[in-house]
Amino acid sequence: MKQIGNRSFSKTEIESITIPKHLTKIGEDTFFYCEKLHTFEIPIDSELRTIESDAFNCTQIEKFTIPKTLVDLKRGCFNGMNNLNQIVVDAENPLYSMYDDKLLLCKTSETSIEKDCIVTCVRNVESITIPSFIKSIGPNAFYDFQNLKKVEIPDDSQLLIIGENSFSRSTIEKFTFPHHLTKISKY
Repeated sequence: MKQIGNRSFSKTEIESITIPKHLTKIGEDTFFYCEKLHTFEIPIDSELRTIESDAFNCTQIEKFTIPKTLVDLKRGCFNGMNNLNQIVVDAENPLYSMYDDKLLLCKTSETSIEKDCIVTCVRNVESITIPSFIKSIGPNAFYDFQNLKKVEIPDDSQLLIIGENSFSRSTIEKFTFPHHLTKISKY
């Protein structure tokens, strides 16, 4: 088995899972509505490369580790992980890193030198400052963030793009658009 298919474990009573090291892909909605799933372990020597959208929607996972091999996080793969308060990224991962223990960042393209796009954020934040070097807020980055009230963007911001559904269903009360912004995607 190299991949777990779409909705393979959805709506089950599973509470904890350790994936096999040779698994390369977790499909869309695989653990959808596993309301008791709180522990998800990825082996250090994992071959996992891809996680598709809504893979963990409506789970109770609090900590998620991104191994060095995981290089393809599909849009919305962290949707519905409302208890996700810690993300750990292997230092050898070429595309992803954490910033300030809050923001999961990635490169906007393989030719990018800097990790300048926000993928998502830990869920227990009420206020966040977007670092000035960020050029893009990815799709679904802050989707359904019920604790987030304030997003601050510094005057020297390089933010150009706000991706689709970036702030949909969030509870933001204050947001200021930076002057370099060139695109706000739908929703």
